[in-house]
Amino acid sequence: MFVLSQNKEILGDFSKFAIEKNICGGKEAKFALFGYTEGTASILGLYADKKLAIVKIEKILSAIENNQTVYMVE
Repeated sequence: MFVLSQNKEILGDFSKFAIEKNICGGKEAKFALFGYTEGTASILGLYADKKLAIVKIEKILSAIENNQTVYMVE
């Protein structure tokens, strides 16, 4: 699935997604949503709390289940 990052700077065909704690992130960027393709990781979005990041990854899952070919991260 092609995913456009939150900051609109990355468009890639990602096959795996993960949420990880962002150690260097400020108050509004404590958690990062990563997309992986061919061994390369890209930050697709940054979020203030883990619950919000989980909501975003669940939206990606829903898009995959609905056979969408493109998704834009909010």
